Amino acid sequence: RAGQAFGDLDYDSWRDELEVNLLGPTRMVEAFVDNVAASDLKQVAVVSSRMASLTEAAGGYYPYRTSKAAANMAVRAMSTDLKGRGISIFTFHPGWVRTNMGGPSAAVTPEESAAGLAKVLAGLGPQDTGRFLRYDGGEIDW
Repeated sequence: RAGQAFGDLDYDSWRDELEVNLLGPTRMVEAFVDNVAASDLKQVAVVSSRMASLTEAAGGYYPYRTSKAAANMAVRAMSTDLKGRGISIFTFHPGWVRTNMGGPSAAVTPEESAAGLAKVLAGLGPQDTGRFLRYDGGEIDW
Protein backbone atom coordinates (compact mmCIF):
# COMPACT_ATOMS: atom_id res chain seq x y z
CA ARG A 1 0.00 0.00 0.00
CA ALA A 2 1.13 3.52 -0.74
CA GLY A 3 2.39 5.56 2.20
CA GLN A 4 3.33 2.51 4.29
CA ALA A 5 7.03 2.15 3.34
CA PHE A 6 10.05 3.91 4.78
CA GLY A 7 10.91 6.87 2.57
CA ASP A 8 7.33 7.08 1.28
CA LEU A 9 5.40 7.48 4.53
CA ASP A 10 2.07 9.28 4.44
CA TYR A 11 1.85 10.92 7.85
CA ASP A 12 -1.78 12.01 7.45
CA SER A 13 -2.70 8.41 6.69
CA TRP A 14 -0.64 7.30 9.70
CA ARG A 15 -2.68 9.61 11.95
CA ASP A 16 -5.85 8.12 10.45
CA GLU A 17 -4.63 4.59 11.23
CA LEU A 18 -3.88 5.59 14.84
CA GLU A 19 -7.39 7.00 15.10
CA VAL A 20 -8.98 3.79 13.82
CA ASN A 21 -6.70 1.11 15.29
CA LEU A 22 -5.75 2.67 18.65
CA LEU A 23 -8.11 5.42 19.64
CA GLY A 24 -11.26 3.77 18.27
CA PRO A 25 -11.00 0.56 20.32
CA THR A 26 -9.90 2.49 23.41
CA ARG A 27 -12.89 4.81 23.11
CA MET A 28 -15.19 1.82 22.68
CA VAL A 29 -13.92 0.14 25.84
CA GLU A 30 -14.34 3.36 27.80
CA ALA A 31 -17.84 3.89 26.40
CA PHE A 32 -19.04 0.37 27.20
CA VAL A 33 -17.04 -0.51 30.32
CA ASP A 34 -20.08 -0.22 32.62
CA ASN A 35 -22.09 -2.51 30.33
CA VAL A 36 -19.25 -5.03 30.26
CA ALA A 37 -18.92 -4.88 34.05
CA ALA A 38 -22.67 -5.61 34.34
CA SER A 39 -22.54 -8.53 31.91
CA ASP A 40 -22.19 -12.21 32.74
CA LEU A 41 -18.92 -12.78 30.86
CA LYS A 42 -17.17 -9.47 31.56
CA GLN A 43 -14.93 -9.84 28.50
CA VAL A 44 -13.61 -7.49 25.83
CA ALA A 45 -11.90 -8.63 22.63
CA VAL A 46 -9.83 -6.21 20.54
CA VAL A 47 -8.82 -7.12 16.99
CA SER A 48 -5.10 -6.67 16.42
CA SER A 49 -2.66 -8.26 14.02
CA ARG A 50 0.38 -10.49 14.13
CA MET A 51 2.03 -7.61 12.26
CA ALA A 52 1.96 -5.71 15.59
CA SER A 53 4.24 -8.19 17.35
CA LEU A 54 7.52 -6.54 18.32
CA THR A 55 9.14 -9.98 18.46
CA GLU A 56 8.14 -10.82 14.90
CA ALA A 57 8.60 -7.30 13.49
CA ALA A 58 9.56 -7.00 9.86
CA GLY A 59 9.94 -3.94 7.65
CA GLY A 60 7.31 -1.82 6.03
CA TYR A 61 3.69 -1.10 6.89
CA TYR A 62 4.78 1.41 9.55
CA PRO A 63 1.40 3.07 10.11
CA TYR A 64 -0.48 -0.23 10.32
CA ARG A 65 2.10 -2.05 12.47
CA THR A 66 2.62 0.79 14.92
CA SER A 67 -1.07 1.59 15.31
CA LYS A 68 -1.86 -2.06 16.11
CA ALA A 69 1.17 -2.32 18.45
CA ALA A 70 -0.07 0.78 20.28
CA ALA A 71 -3.51 -0.82 20.60
CA ASN A 72 -1.86 -3.91 22.08
CA MET A 73 -0.14 -1.73 24.69
CA ALA A 74 -3.47 -0.09 25.51
CA VAL A 75 -5.02 -3.54 25.98
CA ARG A 76 -2.20 -4.58 28.31
CA ALA A 77 -2.66 -1.40 30.35
CA MET A 78 -6.44 -1.84 30.44
CA SER A 79 -6.02 -5.46 31.54
CA THR A 80 -4.43 -4.12 34.74
CA ASP A 81 -6.84 -1.23 35.20
CA LEU A 82 -10.00 -3.29 34.60
CA LYS A 83 -9.01 -6.36 36.59
CA GLY A 84 -10.47 -4.86 39.79
CA ARG A 85 -13.85 -4.62 38.08
CA GLY A 86 -13.65 -8.28 37.08
CA ILE A 87 -13.24 -7.41 33.40
CA SER A 88 -10.90 -9.41 31.17
CA ILE A 89 -9.58 -7.94 27.93
CA PHE A 90 -7.70 -9.70 25.14
CA THR A 91 -6.16 -8.83 21.80
CA PHE A 92 -6.58 -11.18 18.84
CA HIS A 93 -4.95 -11.78 15.49
CA PRO A 94 -7.83 -12.93 13.25
CA GLY A 95 -5.50 -14.70 10.83
CA TRP A 96 -4.71 -13.78 7.24
CA VAL A 97 -8.35 -13.43 6.24
CA ARG A 98 -9.88 -13.27 2.75
CA THR A 99 -11.15 -9.71 2.94
CA ASN A 100 -10.46 -6.57 0.93
CA MET A 101 -7.33 -6.14 3.03
CA GLY A 102 -6.20 -9.78 3.04
CA GLY A 103 -6.97 -10.41 -0.59
CA PRO A 104 -8.31 -13.48 -2.41
CA SER A 105 -5.27 -15.67 -1.70
CA ALA A 106 -5.48 -15.27 2.10
CA ALA A 107 -5.46 -18.56 3.99
CA VAL A 108 -8.52 -18.09 6.23
CA THR A 109 -12.16 -17.40 5.38
CA PRO A 110 -14.01 -14.77 7.40
CA GLU A 111 -16.28 -17.55 8.72
CA GLU A 112 -13.31 -19.64 9.93
CA SER A 113 -11.75 -16.63 11.61
CA ALA A 114 -14.97 -15.57 13.35
CA ALA A 115 -15.76 -19.12 14.53
CA GLY A 116 -12.21 -19.55 15.83
CA LEU A 117 -12.25 -16.23 17.66
CA ALA A 118 -15.59 -17.06 19.30
CA LYS A 119 -14.38 -20.51 20.35
CA VAL A 120 -11.14 -19.20 21.84
CA LEU A 121 -12.88 -16.33 23.63
CA ALA A 122 -15.41 -18.74 25.15
CA GLY A 123 -12.55 -20.71 26.71
CA LEU A 124 -10.85 -17.74 28.36
CA GLY A 125 -11.22 -16.60 31.93
CA PRO A 126 -10.01 -13.80 34.18
CA GLN A 127 -6.61 -15.47 34.56
CA ASP A 128 -6.05 -14.92 30.81
CA THR A 129 -6.60 -11.16 30.74
CA GLY A 130 -4.07 -9.20 28.71
CA ARG A 131 -3.07 -12.05 26.38
CA PHE A 132 -2.30 -11.69 22.65
CA LEU A 133 -3.83 -14.67 20.84
CA ARG A 134 -4.45 -16.01 17.34
CA TYR A 135 -7.93 -16.94 16.15
CA ASP A 136 -6.95 -20.61 16.62
CA GLY A 137 -5.89 -20.08 20.24
CA GLY A 138 -2.13 -19.91 19.73
CA GLU A 139 -0.19 -17.33 21.71
CA ILE A 140 1.62 -14.49 19.92
CA ASP A 141 4.74 -12.97 21.45
CA TRP A 142 4.38 -9.28 22.16
